[in-house]
Amino acid sequence: SRQAKQIFEAIDCNHDRRITKNELRAAARRNPNVRTALNLPPGNLPLSTLDGLFAEMDTDGSLSIDIHELDAWLANHFKSQTNSDIQEEDISGVAKDIFRGLDSAKRGKLSKYDLRANFLKDGELQRSLRLP
Repeated sequence: SRQAKQIFEAIDCNHDRRITKNELRAAARRNPNVRTALNLPPGNLPLSTLDGLFAEMDTDGSLSIDIHELDAWLANHFKSQTNSDIQEEDISGVAKDIFRGLDSAKRGKLSKYDLRANFLKDGELQRSLRLP
């Protein structure tokens, strides 16, 4: 994909059409666009996190990542995100459910007291948010 090609070019510093572990580490640490594209949190990441990411992408065990491996990783990674429990289009409905669950007095508004009461009740907030 075009996105994979852009990310690949941003990481492949020496332009040999292979990404090494060191290139991935360097790009993820210095380039916020690479971190965003790979869905990595901002800030300094531990080497173990980056090395784990590299191992995930290097599916053929060649100790380098080619464009096809990166493209496949991106496709699988973002496919799994779209199969999550809450879809983007459901957010407004989920937000309403959360609001209703927190509005214990059923007044149609939340006060700091409603929020505090829900946080203090053992397990009530988890049930309101439908968390395990």
